[in-house]
Amino acid sequence: MRIEHDICEANVAGQWQTLTIQTVLGFPTKPSLRCVECHGPVRPHKQANNGMRAHFEHRLRHDGCSRSPKFKGSKARHPDALS
Repeated sequence: MRIEHDICEANVAGQWQTLTIQTVLGFPTKPSLRCVECHGPVRPHKQANNGMRAHFEHRLRHDGCSRSPKFKGSKARHPDALS
């Protein structure tokens, strides 16, 4: 089952591609990763022993992204968006 925080966009060979967390965690070197909604930089997190699933988190919290726990209800591009 895919949940909204287990995909991101990765810059692979100069092209943004949507990838799953499992794919990104398997890379020996991490490419530039961005949120599929606001294009802000994200980082991958492995599954934790406490039961938290593998997922992506914004590097800098952004209240303009519905994928962020700080979402304020109005979508906006991340101030540090990757192009």
